[in-house]
Amino acid sequence: ITRAELAAVIERGANDPQSGANAFPDVSADHWAHGYIVSALVKGLINGYPDGTFRPDGAITRAEAVTLINAYIERGGIDAESPFSDLTASHWALRDMLSASVRHKRSAETR
Repeated sequence: ITRAELAAVIERGANDPQSGANAFPDVSADHWAHGYIVSALVKGLINGYPDGTFRPDGAITRAEAVTLINAYIERGGIDAESPFSDLTASHWALRDMLSASVRHKRSAETR
């Protein structure tokens, strides 16, 4: 799945599109997912890369997917020691990856 595809899935599920300025030079106005990407950006659900690009047609990594999904469901990261050999303490998505790997109690209003 690409970065654009997951942004589209999340935004279609949210059903509350937002408009705003596109900050990504590699997401043209005629890209099929332009509106979804801009909406997710405006909501603070997605970020680009340090070089300012979004790379919409690039494959999404598990860390990127988990970070986006956690942001969408408003689940914050947690601090704990990583049980995963490929996630070091300095990994940018460690807190989100740890949060996604443990069971969370649901509140009464989400049941």
